[in-house]
Amino acid sequence: MRQQQQQHGFAAKLSTGFVLALLFTYQKLATTSFTLLNCVPVGNRSVLFVQGTIECYQVHLLLISSCINENN
Repeated sequence: MRQQQQQHGFAAKLSTGFVLALLFTYQKLATTSFTLLNCVPVGNRSVLFVQGTIECYQVHLLLISSCINENN
């Protein structure tokens, strides 16, 4: 009986740790994605904040944004 309780306690701790790791990973991925897709106005055009030579709202950026929004 005691061994069964110990196994149940270990499984609960393991699953809790897995869920917490998953949540921290998701938070980091979401933050990084929104940072990379942050658009700022420069002159008369809108460009990515981290790479000022790439214009926003191009097809590939719209596809990435829609995938992120679909998953949230």
